Amino acid sequence: MVERFDGLIGDVLQSHHLQSGEEMEATLQRYVWLYNRQLPQLAPGNETPLQVMKKWYKVDWQLFVKKSVLPCGI
Repeated sequence: MVERFDGLIGDVLQSHHLQSGEEMEATLQRYVWLYNRQLPQLAPGNETPLQVMKKWYKVDWQLFVKKSVLPCGI
């Protein structure tokens, strides 16, 4: 999925004439929202990344709990 995301985001950036960093940020944020919620992916069974994540959450919610990692010696 990462390769598809990278390729499509490249297409989006090439097809838009962005005037500022803020405009680029807004365009990227809209694209990420669309990609995660609206564009089904072939690999995970024609589901959006958000749908797949919700399924994994139901299977093992602890996968989504951030564990703190301290440097050695602390």
